[in-house]
Amino acid sequence: MLFGSLCGVFSRIALVRIGKLDGRSGDLLHLFGQCGNLFAVGIGSNYSLRPSLNVRIDYEYQRWNGFPPNGLSPEVFSFGVAYHFH
Repeated sequence: MLFGSLCGVFSRIALVRIGKLDGRSGDLLHLFGQCGNLFAVGIGSNYSLRPSLNVRIDYEYQRWNGFPPNGLSPEVFSFGVAYHFH
């Protein structure tokens, strides 16, 4: 789910994700052996260089419960460029 507000050529982005890892199916059973809840929060910014060219940077913190012994906590930084064809 993304929420944003436009401020001139900048837009701010807040990110919230919630999910569930089901380790009862397929190969995940012998790797993890259980289910776990996942959640992530993040922030970012979208900058419009031109009407058809945007640059985005964002940061996301994730928490994956259910991975022994204390879960996983990856932190993700991403950068991207998007071009809109008219």
